[in-house]
Formats: sequence, C-alpha cells, structure tokens
Amino acid sequence: MPLGRAVPALAAATTSPSNPRIVAVVSRRSVADGSYTFATTLTGGTWTYQGTLASSHSVRPLLWRGGATSELLLGSVYPWWSGNLGGSWTAFHPGPTHVDIRGIYTNSTHTRVWAVADGDSYDGQYAIITSSWSAGVAPATATQVSDLGINSLQQFFVAPIKRGTSSPSTRWLLTGGMDNYGGCSANGGSSWSYYNPPGSVADHLAVLQACVPMGTGCNPSTSRAYFFNIGRLWRSTTLWSASSCAGVGWTLANYHPGVAAPWSSHSIALRPGFPGSVYVANSGPNGVVQVSTDGGDTPFTATAPLPDDARPVSLYVTGSGAIIAGSGRAANGQGTQYPPRGIYRLEPGGSWVPWGLNATPPEFVNAITATGTGGTLDTFWAATTSGIWRKAGLGSWTLVLSTTGYGASDVAIDPQNSNRVYVGQGLIDQVQEHRGGVLFTDDGGASWCSLTSGWLPHATPIADVEVDPYDSSRIWVATFGAGVWAYDGAGAPPSCP
Repeated sequence: MPLGRAVPALAAATTSPSNPRIVAVVSRRSVADGSYTFATTLTGGTWTYQGTLASSHSVRPLLWRGGATSELLLGSVYPWWSGNLGGSWTAFHPGPTHVDIRGIYTNSTHTRVWAVADGDSYDGQYAIITSSWSAGVAPATATQVSDLGINSLQQFFVAPIKRGTSSPSTRWLLTGGMDNYGGCSANGGSSWSYYNPPGSVADHLAVLQACVPMGTGCNPSTSRAYFFNIGRLWRSTTLWSASSCAGVGWTLANYHPGVAAPWSSHSIALRPGFPGSVYVANSGPNGVVQVSTDGGDTPFTATAPLPDDARPVSLYVTGSGAIIAGSGRAANGQGTQYPPRGIYRLEPGGSWVPWGLNATPPEFVNAITATGTGGTLDTFWAATTSGIWRKAGLGSWTLVLSTTGYGASDVAIDPQNSNRVYVGQGLIDQVQEHRGGVLFTDDGGASWCSLTSGWLPHATPIADVEVDPYDSSRIWVATFGAGVWAYDGAGAPPSCP
C-alpha cells in the first residue's frame, strides 16, 4: 500500500469460508484525499485495491459482518457500510449525528448496529445512534440512543465558578471537551446548555478565573475569565454579573491562532493576584511560553526557549511571577518528537534553570500546583507519568505516589486543608489514554485511597479534578469518555479508612 503517511483501520474479513481475507482501510490527513480500501489473504499476499471512500479521512473502527459475506462497517467522520469489501460505501447516519465515530458494535445475530461519536448531545446532536440491519443491505437510517444523562463524553475540564453563592443547587459550572461546544450549567449540573465564544469551534481545553475577591465571590468589575481552546483565547468580564449562561460575553484576545498548546487544561496558567497575566505553553518547534500582562489586549510575547530542547506541556505561575514549566515527550505534528526533560523555572528577568526531575525525567509532567501562591516555603506537587512528586519548601522533589502503568494526569489541593490532595489518572496529552480514577490523601501523601472505586469514573481517563471553591467536600471530575461527575461528601470531605 504505497500511500505514504497513512492511518490504518484493520479488521479480518472473508468472502467465503475457503477464502479468508484481510481488509484494511487507510486514509491520509487531508479530507480531499479520501480513504482507500485494500484486501489481501491471511498469508500476506499482494494487497488488492478495492475502492475509495471520497471526501473522508481519519478512519477508526472497521467491522466485518462475519460468515461468507463481504459486508463491512466503517467508522470515520461518519458511519459507513459496504457490501463488496470496500468497493463502494453507503452512509447510514441521521443528519444531526456528531462527527467522528469512535466505536461500532453489532449484536450476535447482526440484526442491529450501534455507533458512538466523540461528541455531545446537549447541543442537539446525536452522540450515540442505532440502526436495524439485514443481510446484504445497508443498515437502516439510524436513530438516537439515550445518553442516560451523560450528554457530553470526552471532557478536558470542569470549572466550578465562584459567583458568590454557596448553594450547590445554584453553582455555575463550565465544561468543554474534544470536538464539542462548551457546556454551561447554572444549577450545579442538573441541566446544561451549550455555549461557544464567537469563532470557537471545538476542542475546548480550559476556563480559568482571575478572581479578585469581593465578599464570598469575585469582583465583577476587575475579575477576568479566560476561555482557551486549541489555538485561540477568549476573555470575559461578565462571567460574574451575567444572569444566565447565554448572557456571558466573550471577546477574542490578541493571541496568535494555531500556537501548538498541549491538549490539557494545564497548558494555560494565570499569575495569582494579577488578572491580566496569562501564560500559555507552546510545545511546537520553539518550545517557549507565550505571555500577556494585559489579558491579551496586545499581542502575546514569548519567553526564551526552554533549554535542552525541552517542550513545555504544563505550567504553574507563582505570585512573584516565576514561571514553572513541566516538559514532556511532545510532538510537533510532523513526526518529530522531543525528549522529556523534567521541570524548569524562569524568574522574572532571569533565564530558565532546571528545577526538578531533570536527571531521570518522566515522559510527561502533566500538572504542577502549589499551596498558597507558590512561595519559597510553600509545597509544590507534580502529576507525572511516573507518579506524584512533592517538593516541600526548600527541599528536593520526592516521589510520594508511584503510578506504575498509570499516568497521573492531574493533581489538586484542597484550599481548606493542604494535606488533602486529589490525583486524577489516565489522560496524557494525545499519547496515552487508560482507565483512570481519582486517588486522594489526607495526610500529605503518606497514604492514599481511592475516591472512585466501584463507579464509572474509575474505569475512565480522568482529565481534570477540581475542589469546589465553597464546599471542599464536593469534588468535580471531568472524564475523557463519561462526562462530568461530582463527589458529594455532604459537608464531610473524604478520609482514608
């Protein structure tokens, strides 16, 4: 298959019991290139061109009907059926089906098909569809399947908004994920509406609040909020004064579109106490941090590149303005990968210096946070692919939780008790997804317990963990595959037995 850079989908198929075949569907990066189907024998003979699925790319699942048939089901941008081993294809999705089919399944008698997309349903699109299926014909036009309350699947973040109310039933939440509109709830997650800043399409990574305290909430005149997706940044000063989700106004910041930020809520950071100071990791060819001190009113500037060819994938900024960058095995989108190098620190007016885990760096430093405002005597925590590391004051970094085989994707500190720390597992930029769950410690890392054992988030990659700003017994979790969840301790934070 001399197609150059192709992304294959592969499944076994047969035209008769005596003639076993292997079928592969491959696609290039461009939609215009289409997807190509080839077949060969099980012994690896010559691949035979079967046909082209025009204007399609990014093929994913490929399913064979079984028996002495030539029927295939393919998931790409939409679901397709072929009755001749890929010689031609017929779509069977209804109009509002969300793009990018991630999974296809049939029952044992092959009379019904289900397909799931990576999208949401709170904006009127279908995330899960089903069709009846008879031998020799394409599945019937699909219908929507209930999402059982999980109306947005692959989330990157959840942000509980500090609007001055301590009632969980009136808590505002914002969330966003892959290929989705943003979701907004004004009633603690009981119902959701979608929102989208002007010009934003999908892949929403973070909403951060630069809160200037006033009473139990944020000063609506001086506080700012930032909404970040891949390549664009919006800001708002109305998040705390709007009467509804639809009333929040967002304006585009002067941030260069297309900058290569890692796909994580930790690729953007704010400086505590400085509402206009915004920092974005650029893991592209230069390996710099983009900086604005005026909230994006003027174009962002760039720091010097990180040393040692490192690429920043996570950021934390201290109250004094020091930038702390976690590096990772980032890729530039053209096949080049950069080596992991650990953690670096840049003081205002200074140069980047190694600051931890540099001798034997983990593959990714996914999140960095600290008690207080990250002062000299505060405690820092880092979530990495090798586990959870802690640095107390002037001490060195110490591994307090080994997560061998499970990458730690997030770490969050209870603002009411710095010894209580939560860890999410399972989502590492765009290179690793596995079952996750949330662990926690209530003794500063000496012992750890599971918060999610027995619940769906335990089997799902965890993208973001947040402690509620008003009630530290309520923990919000964004999963990459099962929506947004909340742990409600009813006033009592969890404790290890």
